[in-house]
Amino acid sequence: MNVSFLGICIVILLLCIPAYIIFTYKLNLLNKFAMSVVKMFAYMVLTGVFLYYISLWNSVLINVLWMMLMAVIAAIISVSKARLSMNKLFFPSFVGALSVILVMGLAILFAVFSFKNMFDARYMIPVAGFLAGSMIESNSKSLETYYSGLKNHNAIYYYLLGNGATHGQAVNYFVKRALEKNMIPMLGKMAYILLGVTPMILWSMILSGTGVVDAVFMQILMLSAMLAAAPVSLLITLAVARAYSFDAYGQLKNMDKIA
Repeated sequence: MNVSFLGICIVILLLCIPAYIIFTYKLNLLNKFAMSVVKMFAYMVLTGVFLYYISLWNSVLINVLWMMLMAVIAAIISVSKARLSMNKLFFPSFVGALSVILVMGLAILFAVFSFKNMFDARYMIPVAGFLAGSMIESNSKSLETYYSGLKNHNAIYYYLLGNGATHGQAVNYFVKRALEKNMIPMLGKMAYILLGVTPMILWSMILSGTGVVDAVFMQILMLSAMLAAAPVSLLITLAVARAYSFDAYGQLKNMDKIA
């Protein structure tokens, strides 16, 4: 596929349509629309430059470093959106994101492309980005739910301990609420993804030469990974973060330093 002058003109024309509607109906959205367009172009240009050189070098080490960078970005955004302490929760969130991106990502690549091609940049980079992106919103909401629960409803934790529950059983009350907050948005988005996103990706894969059966299988595999990525990442994050929330005797630490 070659980018033509006609293609550039069509892009400009498509962007002029919402701009014309905003201007004609005097909607108070012109500044937001302009900023969105600028951010879109800046993001796509920077991403294109990164992907161009990563694909050009096609080094296993660089590809793994890119996956680690995706985990760093996912951790930073998740913790910041949850309005939690970056000093306390960046590392646990990074470990959770990196574990999922590496393990699930490599498993997907091995299942589809075999060991021979699984480390190719053309395959590793999109899979890592897809998994990282699927975790951010869900994990930010669930981390906020978990730590706000421990901070504002810690009496429930001590009540459960006082009635014979173990530390794990008492914590699981809050983990359950966080998991519900984690998985409900993803399940709710599934209809949109199936109708709005999947056909475009399938069409792109088929145009690039992938067989229909292989393209459908890849989509099923990625959607399954998307459903599994966020809750698994959350559980790993909470397990690693336990030292920041509880002392050696299972007593809650000062939650004001975290949440």
